[in-house]
Amino acid sequence: MSANALTDTRRVSVLRDLAILDTPAEAAYDDIAMLAAASCRSAMAAVNFVDHDRHWTKAIAGVAGRQGSNVDANLSLCAATICTDGGLLSVPDMLADERWQSHPFVMGGPQLRFY
Repeated sequence: MSANALTDTRRVSVLRDLAILDTPAEAAYDDIAMLAAASCRSAMAAVNFVDHDRHWTKAIAGVAGRQGSNVDANLSLCAATICTDGGLLSVPDMLADERWQSHPFVMGGPQLRFY
């Protein structure tokens, strides 16, 4: 994981300019999360924004009460995606992937199985 992508000042500046971090829930983002869950036939999907040290959940479908949650960048799969060459991360079976099988979100709640 390249920390340079996570701390990229241009990316973080654009995110800050949007002034979206730590804002109240909005129906449009809830709709996006629900559409993503339905499109992927997944019980859960989220809209997360990642700054230099955390990801913050703007909206989530399938897990009540998790809007506004923070996850440290060291645990965030979204942060790992940003730091992956090309910005794409696909993990078909997190239990079978050595990098992710012991991750707390795989072993404990919410028991992620693919990303």
